Amino acid sequence: MKARRRLFLAVALALPLVMLAAMALNHQWRRDHGRQVVLPIQGFDPRDLLAGHYLRYRIDYGIEPCQAQRNLPDASICLQPERRFSAGDTPSDCTVYIRGQCRHGRFEAGIERFYIPEAKASELEALARKKRATLRLSVTADGQASIRELLIDGKSWRSR
Repeated sequence: MKARRRLFLAVALALPLVMLAAMALNHQWRRDHGRQVVLPIQGFDPRDLLAGHYLRYRIDYGIEPCQAQRNLPDASICLQPERRFSAGDTPSDCTVYIRGQCRHGRFEAGIERFYIPEAKASELEALARKKRATLRLSVTADGQASIRELLIDGKSWRSR
């Protein structure tokens, strides 16, 4: 009975760690194996006591998505061969697209925040407002986008 209890305790303690490691590996794989896309952003820097400092921005996809649909749980933006918005299923001729949703008239793909050190917050906010900031994204074949790097004038923000 004691051996079973120890085994159960070990599994109960190890399972969350294994799941966390699997999630981190999945995120890293998506970043490393997606197609790279660079898109301009416009942003501001809210300060949240719980979440810390982050640059929150709007991505300029080159089109105006979600104008007619205020709230839509399944949407996508086709980036190649041509830029266009699609509600529901992604068109089959679209080779690179980002999946997301329309929320309050804005397209959201879960990549609208970039966490930054407090010391750089006001500088990066000002540069993003001046339209000098872009994002390098990694987009997988199934439309999942993840941020690879924040670029200022084409260079990593870390090199400033």
